[in-house]
Amino acid sequence: MGELDDSSSLAARRIYAQRSAICASPAYLERHGRPQSVDDLARHSVIGYGREGVVRPWAIRDGAGHLTTFVPKARLVLGHGEPMLDAALAGCGIAFLPTWLAGQSLRRDALEMVLSDHLVEHIAVHAVWPLARALTPKVRVVIDALVGHFSAPIWDAA
Repeated sequence: MGELDDSSSLAARRIYAQRSAICASPAYLERHGRPQSVDDLARHSVIGYGREGVVRPWAIRDGAGHLTTFVPKARLVLGHGEPMLDAALAGCGIAFLPTWLAGQSLRRDALEMVLSDHLVEHIAVHAVWPLARALTPKVRVVIDALVGHFSAPIWDAA
């Protein structure tokens, strides 16, 4: 996941772009209100992703639709996506979650998108393999299957 460095020993194919959304449970939004701007997030409980004391910034769209970076002042920092989803579902705050993780909760209305109805594509996902003169058939089959599977991921139907 992420941008790749140049390599003379590896080959890669982009599979898809991970999409994410700012989400909160309906119960949280009922109790604390719905933020109308990114600045409003300062008055909300934010669930952040972080490790070793560093909270990862969010890639979000500004009012003009341009991709910008937002560094949340998180009240709850977790180092894995599933606990972040659980915390958001439990009404602990607002989280920036990948759709592969939050899609089912969004579809069943256990979570709502906040600040935007648009998903943000922000992390490229690649298949990477050792560079060889010819790609083996089994590697080609796997790569083609991944591309087919991720071309219209069902979790983005939220």
